Amino acid sequence: MTTNRIFLIPAFGTNEQLFDGVHIPNHELVPINYLTPLGNEDIRTYGRKLIDTYHITSDDILLGVSFGGIMAVEIAKILGNPKLYLVSSIKETKEKPALFSLLVRTKAYHLISPNIMKKGLFMVKPFFGLNKKGYARFRDNFKKQDDAFLKWGIREALYWENEHIPDNITHIHGSRDPLFPIRNIKQPVVIPNGTHSMMRDKMNEVLEVVQMDLNDIPD
Repeated sequence: MTTNRIFLIPAFGTNEQLFDGVHIPNHELVPINYLTPLGNEDIRTYGRKLIDTYHITSDDILLGVSFGGIMAVEIAKILGNPKLYLVSSIKETKEKPALFSLLVRTKAYHLISPNIMKKGLFMVKPFFGLNKKGYARFRDNFKKQDDAFLKWGIREALYWENEHIPDNITHIHGSRDPLFPIRNIKQPVVIPNGTHSMMRDKMNEVLEVVQMDLNDIPD
């Protein structure tokens, strides 16, 4: 089996610590930390910046969680056809939740400043199910995040449009994801009872899917 680098792209408001404990045999894991965006750059330009900063190539593998999955799709579109894993994410416009459309239509997202996001983190507790430790870890990491990235990231996620689904993609999704309901997701590999935080609380199940898929890739 060919050994490749796997770039791990974290969820919105998290960092490389999301992947603590991740182990995929015979592959070099490269966690990505988000860079401070320029105020006028779009998600594709930002994806190009990550490619240049981390020297990502089409021979590499991308694994993106939530917003990191959106970013992975944009990077894959630039590179051509790298192997791509999405976890608790979306890959096309049709998979976006109704909440996103509501926030865009009403412009209510303008009221969600980084300071308000950090103070209102209790509202995302349902995304973690019964995983209280996972929520506490997320809360502590989120509060340390760069305000410029938080403001930029929420805008880019809400307005993200994509009709091109990369061919070489495996979409892993929880059956109980409250942010991205599974009914909207096309052809997922389903993790039973997985919530939006399953990269942490069902890590072994997620990695089992990835490992089995990698074993099926011809040398």
